[in-house]
Amino acid sequence: MASVDCIFILAMVLFLLTIQNSEARAVGQENCTTGTEYLEGIGTINCFALVDVAAGPVSNNVAIQKCENNFNQGKLVSVMEKKQLQIILDWALEEGLPNNSQSGFWMGFKRETPAAMPESGVLSNDLEQTRKNKLLYRSLYNVAPFDLWRNETQPGNALDERDEQCTAQSRPGKQPEYLGIDDYECAGKVLHYIICQVLMQKA
Repeated sequence: MASVDCIFILAMVLFLLTIQNSEARAVGQENCTTGTEYLEGIGTINCFALVDVAAGPVSNNVAIQKCENNFNQGKLVSVMEKKQLQIILDWALEEGLPNNSQSGFWMGFKRETPAAMPESGVLSNDLEQTRKNKLLYRSLYNVAPFDLWRNETQPGNALDERDEQCTAQSRPGKQPEYLGIDDYECAGKVLHYIICQVLMQKA
């Protein structure tokens, strides 16, 4: 009787493993909506789309609107690890993201608290600390991970008239030294391209 029980348990284990492997294989391009792509190894439940490269870099607001208009629940990229950012960057370069300028692609992390230069032209200590406060850069409910920033000078290295409330992965042609997010003016002199992040759909 014991041998029968063992055979039954072994059969159940194999059955469950088969189901798990089937579900793992099911997560892929077939879960992505039209116009988006599944990125192998990304480790998220999102698909991605490089949008309107030929139109050139745009402001942050335009990028947000493009993602929202083109895709159901589309938003700017907001991955949480540099290795995920590297996968997206490598894919985007293969898809035609230009690599010959400072312009990269917008990220979804933003500081909603303004810290604009006052008319006096003197940035107070409070405003400077606001610009440097990593905890203020969020995407919905997620704070940008501290180790996602390019280096320890980010954010808040600009202490002039630039109130850099938005974020981007910049200089795609200068890697790996520029891997990680930098803060930028949302509609300043340096604009960026659009990569949208879209939740996977059930197959």
